[in-house]
Amino acid sequence: MIVNNVKDKKGFKDFPTLKETSIISFNSENIFLSSPLEYEDNSLGQFYTTGSAFPRFKIDENSFINSKQKNKKDLRDLIKTYNDNQKKVFYIDITTQFAHFFLETFALLLMAHESSPNSLFIINFSGLSKGAKKEHSFLSLLEDFVLNNNVDHFFIENNSVIALNNFYYFTQVTPSNEAVDLIYNFLQKYVKDKNIVPTKKVFLSRKYTPCERGTDRNIEQIIKRGEWVNSDEKNIIGVSDIRLHNESYLHAFFESFGFEIVYPEKFKDINEQINFFNGVKTVVSTTSSSLVNSIFMPPGGTIIELITPLLTNRARFDIHSDLYLFLSYVKKHEYFAIPNKYTANELFDYFNNKQVIIDFLRSL
Repeated sequence: MIVNNVKDKKGFKDFPTLKETSIISFNSENIFLSSPLEYEDNSLGQFYTTGSAFPRFKIDENSFINSKQKNKKDLRDLIKTYNDNQKKVFYIDITTQFAHFFLETFALLLMAHESSPNSLFIINFSGLSKGAKKEHSFLSLLEDFVLNNNVDHFFIENNSVIALNNFYYFTQVTPSNEAVDLIYNFLQKYVKDKNIVPTKKVFLSRKYTPCERGTDRNIEQIIKRGEWVNSDEKNIIGVSDIRLHNESYLHAFFESFGFEIVYPEKFKDINEQINFFNGVKTVVSTTSSSLVNSIFMPPGGTIIELITPLLTNRARFDIHSDLYLFLSYVKKHEYFAIPNKYTANELFDYFNNKQVIIDFLRSL
Protein backbone atom coordinates (compact mmCIF):
# COMPACT_ATOMS: atom_id res chain seq x y z
CA MET A 1 0.00 0.00 0.00
CA ILE A 2 1.33 3.43 -0.94
CA VAL A 3 0.59 6.07 1.67
CA ASN A 4 0.92 9.74 0.85
CA ASN A 5 0.49 12.19 3.70
CA VAL A 6 -0.95 15.11 1.81
CA LYS A 7 -2.23 16.88 4.91
CA ASP A 8 1.28 17.91 5.93
CA LYS A 9 2.53 18.05 2.33
CA LYS A 10 5.42 15.74 3.22
CA GLY A 11 7.43 14.53 0.26
CA PHE A 12 5.69 16.82 -2.25
CA LYS A 13 6.81 19.73 -4.30
CA ASP A 14 4.26 22.49 -4.76
CA PHE A 15 1.54 21.66 -7.27
CA PRO A 16 1.04 23.86 -10.34
CA THR A 17 -0.53 27.29 -10.23
CA LEU A 18 -2.86 28.81 -12.80
CA LYS A 19 0.00 30.51 -14.64
CA GLU A 20 1.86 27.20 -14.99
CA THR A 21 -1.07 25.05 -16.08
CA SER A 22 -2.90 27.27 -18.57
CA ILE A 23 -1.54 28.03 -22.01
CA ILE A 24 -3.52 30.96 -23.35
CA SER A 25 -3.12 31.81 -27.01
CA PHE A 26 -4.27 34.92 -28.79
CA ASN A 27 -5.85 34.53 -32.23
CA SER A 28 -5.89 37.71 -34.30
CA GLU A 29 -6.88 36.25 -37.67
CA ASN A 30 -10.38 35.46 -38.86
CA ILE A 31 -11.45 31.96 -37.93
CA PHE A 32 -14.62 30.19 -39.02
CA LEU A 33 -16.06 27.29 -37.03
CA SER A 34 -18.84 24.81 -37.67
CA SER A 35 -20.48 22.07 -35.66
CA PRO A 36 -19.40 18.53 -36.71
CA LEU A 37 -22.89 17.84 -38.06
CA GLU A 38 -22.39 20.09 -41.06
CA TYR A 39 -18.86 19.08 -42.07
CA GLU A 40 -18.40 15.39 -41.39
CA ASP A 41 -15.50 14.98 -43.84
CA ASN A 42 -13.07 17.13 -41.91
CA SER A 43 -9.96 15.41 -40.61
CA LEU A 44 -8.76 15.38 -37.03
CA GLY A 45 -6.26 18.08 -37.91
CA GLN A 46 -9.11 20.52 -38.47
CA PHE A 47 -10.58 20.20 -35.00
CA TYR A 48 -10.69 23.40 -33.02
CA THR A 49 -11.12 22.65 -29.36
CA THR A 50 -10.00 23.43 -25.84
CA GLY A 51 -9.04 20.64 -23.48
CA SER A 52 -11.42 17.70 -23.78
CA ALA A 53 -14.40 19.81 -24.76
CA PHE A 54 -16.72 18.97 -27.59
CA PRO A 55 -14.86 19.93 -30.80
CA ARG A 56 -15.94 22.21 -33.60
CA PHE A 57 -14.54 22.13 -37.12
CA LYS A 58 -12.53 24.82 -38.87
CA ILE A 59 -14.06 25.77 -42.19
CA ASP A 60 -13.03 28.27 -44.85
CA GLU A 61 -14.59 31.68 -45.38
CA ASN A 62 -16.60 30.62 -48.43
CA SER A 63 -18.15 27.76 -46.46
CA PHE A 64 -19.15 30.23 -43.78
CA ILE A 65 -20.61 32.71 -46.28
CA ASN A 66 -22.51 30.01 -48.18
CA SER A 67 -23.68 28.11 -45.11
CA LYS A 68 -27.44 27.60 -44.89
CA GLN A 69 -27.30 27.04 -41.16
CA LYS A 70 -30.05 28.84 -39.31
CA ASN A 71 -27.68 29.74 -36.48
CA LYS A 72 -25.00 31.64 -38.40
CA LYS A 73 -23.22 34.20 -36.22
CA ASP A 74 -20.56 36.68 -37.26
CA LEU A 75 -19.17 37.80 -33.93
CA ARG A 76 -16.33 39.93 -35.20
CA ASP A 77 -18.12 43.27 -34.76
CA LEU A 78 -19.15 42.29 -31.25
CA ILE A 79 -15.56 41.39 -30.42
CA LYS A 80 -14.32 44.69 -31.88
CA THR A 81 -16.36 46.71 -29.41
CA TYR A 82 -14.58 44.93 -26.55
CA ASN A 83 -11.16 45.23 -28.17
CA ASP A 84 -11.73 48.97 -28.73
CA ASN A 85 -12.41 49.31 -25.02
CA GLN A 86 -9.23 47.34 -24.22
CA LYS A 87 -11.19 44.36 -22.90
CA LYS A 88 -10.38 40.72 -23.55
CA VAL A 89 -12.55 38.20 -25.35
CA PHE A 90 -12.33 34.49 -24.47
CA TYR A 91 -13.69 31.59 -26.51
CA ILE A 92 -14.39 28.48 -24.40
CA ASP A 93 -15.76 25.08 -25.42
CA ILE A 94 -17.84 23.46 -22.69
CA THR A 95 -18.03 19.70 -22.31
CA THR A 96 -20.63 17.98 -20.16
CA GLN A 97 -18.51 14.93 -19.38
CA PHE A 98 -18.41 14.97 -15.58
CA ALA A 99 -14.69 15.17 -14.82
CA HIS A 100 -13.80 17.31 -17.83
CA PHE A 101 -16.59 19.77 -17.10
CA PHE A 102 -15.42 20.53 -13.57
CA LEU A 103 -11.66 20.26 -13.95
CA GLU A 104 -11.28 21.76 -17.39
CA THR A 105 -14.00 23.73 -19.11
CA PHE A 106 -15.94 25.15 -16.13
CA ALA A 107 -12.63 25.73 -14.40
CA LEU A 108 -11.50 27.71 -17.47
CA LEU A 109 -14.42 30.05 -17.12
CA LEU A 110 -13.94 30.54 -13.38
CA MET A 111 -10.20 31.14 -13.70
CA ALA A 112 -10.42 33.48 -16.69
CA HIS A 113 -13.16 35.52 -15.02
CA GLU A 114 -11.13 35.69 -11.81
CA SER A 115 -8.18 37.22 -13.67
CA SER A 116 -10.16 39.28 -16.23
CA PRO A 117 -13.65 39.98 -14.85
CA ASN A 118 -14.57 42.59 -17.48
CA SER A 119 -14.01 40.26 -20.44
CA LEU A 120 -16.50 38.83 -22.90
CA PHE A 121 -16.88 35.04 -22.79
CA ILE A 122 -18.05 33.28 -25.94
CA ILE A 123 -19.26 29.92 -24.64
CA ASN A 124 -19.92 26.93 -26.85
CA PHE A 125 -21.78 23.95 -25.41
CA SER A 126 -23.29 22.76 -28.67
CA GLY A 127 -22.26 19.17 -27.96
CA LEU A 128 -25.01 18.73 -25.37
CA SER A 129 -27.58 16.06 -26.07
CA LYS A 130 -31.20 17.15 -25.65
CA GLY A 131 -31.97 14.07 -23.56
CA ALA A 132 -29.02 14.47 -21.19
CA LYS A 133 -30.98 15.65 -18.14
CA LYS A 134 -28.20 15.31 -15.62
CA GLU A 135 -25.71 16.98 -17.95
CA HIS A 136 -28.13 19.88 -18.33
CA SER A 137 -27.82 20.36 -14.58
CA PHE A 138 -24.07 20.91 -15.10
CA LEU A 139 -24.90 23.75 -17.45
CA SER A 140 -27.30 25.20 -14.90
CA LEU A 141 -24.25 25.81 -12.70
CA LEU A 142 -22.51 27.60 -15.54
CA GLU A 143 -25.57 29.68 -16.36
CA ASP A 144 -26.03 30.54 -12.70
CA PHE A 145 -22.45 31.75 -12.53
CA VAL A 146 -22.53 34.00 -15.60
CA LEU A 147 -25.95 35.46 -14.79
CA ASN A 148 -25.45 36.13 -11.10
CA ASN A 149 -21.93 37.49 -11.50
CA ASN A 150 -22.89 39.81 -14.35
CA VAL A 151 -20.46 38.06 -16.70
CA ASP A 152 -20.61 39.38 -20.26
CA HIS A 153 -21.24 36.28 -22.32
CA PHE A 154 -22.51 34.93 -25.61
CA PHE A 155 -23.84 31.37 -25.81
CA ILE A 156 -23.39 29.43 -29.05
CA GLU A 157 -26.35 27.23 -29.93
CA ASN A 158 -26.44 23.76 -31.44
CA ASN A 159 -25.77 23.37 -35.17
CA SER A 160 -24.24 26.79 -35.64
CA VAL A 161 -21.44 28.32 -37.68
CA ILE A 162 -19.52 31.27 -36.30
CA ALA A 163 -16.86 33.78 -37.33
CA LEU A 164 -14.54 35.43 -34.80
CA ASN A 165 -11.12 37.03 -34.46
CA ASN A 166 -8.93 38.85 -31.93
CA PHE A 167 -9.79 36.54 -29.05
CA TYR A 168 -8.04 34.42 -26.45
CA TYR A 169 -8.46 30.69 -26.05
CA PHE A 170 -6.98 27.98 -23.87
CA THR A 171 -5.02 25.50 -25.93
CA GLN A 172 -4.11 23.32 -22.96
CA VAL A 173 -5.10 23.23 -19.34
CA THR A 174 -4.52 20.98 -16.35
CA PRO A 175 -6.05 21.59 -12.93
CA SER A 176 -4.37 24.10 -10.67
CA ASN A 177 -4.66 24.90 -6.98
CA GLU A 178 -6.72 27.97 -7.86
CA ALA A 179 -9.11 26.01 -10.10
CA VAL A 180 -10.03 23.46 -7.43
CA ASP A 181 -10.51 26.17 -4.81
CA LEU A 182 -12.65 28.30 -7.13
CA ILE A 183 -14.89 25.34 -7.98
CA TYR A 184 -15.35 24.26 -4.36
CA ASN A 185 -16.01 27.79 -3.11
CA PHE A 186 -18.55 28.48 -5.86
CA LEU A 187 -20.41 25.22 -5.19
CA GLN A 188 -20.87 26.04 -1.51
CA LYS A 189 -23.93 28.10 -2.41
CA TYR A 190 -25.68 24.83 -3.37
CA VAL A 191 -24.93 23.07 -0.08
CA LYS A 192 -28.08 22.86 2.06
CA ASP A 193 -26.44 21.97 5.39
CA LYS A 194 -23.17 23.83 5.77
CA ASN A 195 -22.77 22.66 9.38
CA ILE A 196 -22.90 18.95 8.60
CA VAL A 197 -20.14 16.78 10.05
CA PRO A 198 -18.98 14.36 7.31
CA THR A 199 -19.32 10.75 8.45
CA LYS A 200 -20.31 8.67 5.42
CA LYS A 201 -17.98 6.01 4.03
CA VAL A 202 -18.67 5.13 0.40
CA PHE A 203 -17.42 2.74 -2.26
CA LEU A 204 -17.97 4.25 -5.71
CA SER A 205 -19.07 1.49 -8.08
CA ARG A 206 -18.66 1.56 -11.86
CA LYS A 207 -21.54 -0.84 -12.46
CA TYR A 208 -23.56 1.76 -14.40
CA THR A 209 -20.69 3.69 -15.94
CA PRO A 210 -21.33 4.23 -19.68
CA CYS A 211 -18.89 2.88 -22.25
CA GLU A 212 -16.86 5.99 -23.00
CA ARG A 213 -13.27 4.87 -23.41
CA GLY A 214 -11.24 2.20 -25.07
CA THR A 215 -9.67 1.25 -28.35
CA ASP A 216 -10.64 -2.42 -28.42
CA ARG A 217 -14.42 -2.91 -28.27
CA ASN A 218 -14.43 -6.64 -29.07
CA ILE A 219 -14.59 -8.54 -25.78
CA GLU A 220 -14.15 -11.87 -27.56
CA GLN A 221 -10.72 -10.75 -28.78
CA ILE A 222 -9.80 -9.67 -25.27
CA ILE A 223 -10.81 -13.07 -23.90
CA LYS A 224 -8.94 -14.91 -26.67
CA ARG A 225 -5.72 -13.06 -25.88
CA GLY A 226 -6.02 -14.12 -22.25
CA GLU A 227 -6.37 -10.59 -20.96
CA TRP A 228 -9.74 -11.32 -19.38
CA VAL A 229 -10.88 -14.19 -17.23
CA ASN A 230 -14.27 -14.83 -18.80
CA SER A 231 -17.08 -13.02 -20.55
CA ASP A 232 -19.59 -12.70 -17.70
CA GLU A 233 -18.22 -9.24 -16.93
CA LYS A 234 -19.77 -7.72 -20.04
CA ASN A 235 -23.08 -7.66 -18.15
CA ILE A 236 -21.47 -5.65 -15.34
CA ILE A 237 -19.27 -3.03 -17.00
CA GLY A 238 -18.84 -1.71 -20.51
CA VAL A 239 -16.50 -3.52 -22.85
CA SER A 240 -14.77 -0.28 -23.80
CA ASP A 241 -14.31 0.87 -20.20
CA ILE A 242 -12.69 -2.10 -18.53
CA ARG A 243 -11.02 -1.26 -15.24
CA LEU A 244 -11.47 -4.11 -12.80
CA HIS A 245 -12.83 -7.57 -13.55
CA ASN A 246 -15.86 -8.45 -11.43
CA GLU A 247 -15.76 -5.24 -9.39
CA SER A 248 -19.04 -6.15 -7.69
CA TYR A 249 -17.12 -8.94 -5.94
CA LEU A 250 -15.73 -6.22 -3.68
CA HIS A 251 -19.09 -4.75 -2.72
CA ALA A 252 -19.83 -7.16 0.11
CA PHE A 253 -16.25 -6.85 1.35
CA PHE A 254 -16.47 -3.08 1.80
CA GLU A 255 -20.04 -3.26 3.09
CA SER A 256 -18.71 -5.43 5.92
CA PHE A 257 -16.60 -2.43 6.99
CA GLY A 258 -19.58 -0.08 6.99
CA PHE A 259 -19.18 1.34 3.48
CA GLU A 260 -22.21 2.30 1.40
CA ILE A 261 -22.10 1.21 -2.25
CA VAL A 262 -22.80 4.29 -4.37
CA TYR A 263 -23.47 4.48 -8.11
CA PRO A 264 -22.64 8.06 -9.20
CA GLU A 265 -24.69 7.73 -12.39
CA LYS A 266 -27.81 7.30 -10.24
CA PHE A 267 -27.79 10.85 -8.87
CA LYS A 268 -30.68 12.68 -10.53
CA ASP A 269 -28.79 15.98 -10.85
CA ILE A 270 -25.62 17.71 -9.78
CA ASN A 271 -27.29 19.41 -6.79
CA GLU A 272 -28.10 16.03 -5.25
CA GLN A 273 -24.55 14.88 -5.93
CA ILE A 274 -22.96 17.96 -4.34
CA ASN A 275 -25.06 17.62 -1.19
CA PHE A 276 -24.43 13.90 -0.86
CA PHE A 277 -20.66 14.23 -1.00
CA ASN A 278 -20.76 17.18 1.38
CA GLY A 279 -21.50 14.55 4.03
CA VAL A 280 -18.85 12.04 2.92
CA LYS A 281 -15.73 11.45 5.00
CA THR A 282 -14.14 8.49 3.18
CA VAL A 283 -14.20 7.41 -0.46
CA VAL A 284 -12.94 4.17 -2.01
CA SER A 285 -12.87 3.89 -5.79
CA THR A 286 -11.00 2.26 -8.61
CA THR A 287 -9.03 4.69 -10.77
CA SER A 288 -11.92 6.63 -12.22
CA SER A 289 -13.33 10.07 -12.83
CA SER A 290 -15.71 9.28 -9.95
CA LEU A 291 -12.87 10.40 -7.69
CA VAL A 292 -13.46 13.95 -8.93
CA ASN A 293 -16.38 13.87 -6.48
CA SER A 294 -13.71 14.44 -3.83
CA ILE A 295 -13.87 18.13 -4.80
CA PHE A 296 -17.38 18.26 -3.32
CA MET A 297 -16.21 16.82 0.02
CA PRO A 298 -15.24 19.16 2.86
CA PRO A 299 -11.46 19.39 3.31
CA GLY A 300 -9.73 16.74 5.41
CA GLY A 301 -11.40 13.56 4.17
CA THR A 302 -9.84 10.25 3.19
CA ILE A 303 -9.39 8.99 -0.38
CA ILE A 304 -8.48 5.37 -1.16
CA GLU A 305 -7.71 4.74 -4.82
CA LEU A 306 -7.57 1.20 -6.13
CA ILE A 307 -5.20 1.92 -9.00
CA THR A 308 -6.31 -0.21 -11.93
CA PRO A 309 -5.28 -0.32 -15.60
CA LEU A 310 -7.19 2.16 -17.72
CA LEU A 311 -7.33 -0.26 -20.65
CA THR A 312 -6.48 -3.95 -20.49
CA ASN A 313 -5.40 -4.07 -24.13
CA ARG A 314 -2.65 -1.61 -23.26
CA ALA A 315 -1.70 -3.57 -20.14
CA ARG A 316 -0.59 -0.56 -18.17
CA PHE A 317 -1.58 1.40 -15.09
CA ASP A 318 -3.61 4.56 -15.55
CA ILE A 319 -1.21 7.43 -16.14
CA HIS A 320 -3.92 9.81 -14.96
CA SER A 321 -3.99 8.42 -11.43
CA ASP A 322 -1.78 11.25 -10.20
CA LEU A 323 -4.75 13.55 -10.83
CA TYR A 324 -6.57 12.20 -7.78
CA LEU A 325 -3.45 12.51 -5.69
CA PHE A 326 -3.33 16.14 -6.84
CA LEU A 327 -6.97 16.72 -5.86
CA SER A 328 -6.30 15.21 -2.44
CA TYR A 329 -3.32 17.48 -1.99
CA VAL A 330 -5.34 20.61 -2.74
CA LYS A 331 -8.33 19.51 -0.63
CA LYS A 332 -6.06 18.33 2.23
CA HIS A 333 -7.55 14.84 2.06
CA GLU A 334 -5.44 11.91 3.20
CA TYR A 335 -4.69 9.81 0.14
CA PHE A 336 -3.95 6.08 -0.03
CA ALA A 337 -3.17 4.21 -3.24
CA ILE A 338 -3.37 0.43 -3.63
CA PRO A 339 -1.98 -0.82 -6.98
CA ASN A 340 -3.73 -3.76 -8.61
CA LYS A 341 -3.73 -5.72 -11.86
CA TYR A 342 -7.10 -6.73 -13.30
CA THR A 343 -9.39 -8.68 -11.00
CA ALA A 344 -11.34 -7.91 -7.86
CA ASN A 345 -10.54 -11.45 -6.69
CA GLU A 346 -6.84 -10.57 -6.54
CA LEU A 347 -7.60 -7.46 -4.52
CA PHE A 348 -9.86 -9.42 -2.19
CA ASP A 349 -7.12 -11.96 -1.50
CA TYR A 350 -4.56 -9.19 -1.08
CA PHE A 351 -6.73 -7.35 1.45
CA ASN A 352 -7.41 -10.48 3.49
CA ASN A 353 -3.70 -11.30 3.65
CA LYS A 354 -2.69 -7.82 4.75
CA GLN A 355 -3.70 -7.31 8.36
CA VAL A 356 -2.52 -3.72 8.20
CA ILE A 357 -5.18 -2.97 5.56
CA ILE A 358 -7.89 -4.77 7.50
CA ASP A 359 -6.99 -2.78 10.61
CA PHE A 360 -6.91 0.41 8.59
CA LEU A 361 -10.40 -0.15 7.13
CA ARG A 362 -11.77 -0.93 10.58
CA SER A 363 -10.33 2.31 11.92
CA LEU A 364 -12.11 4.54 9.40
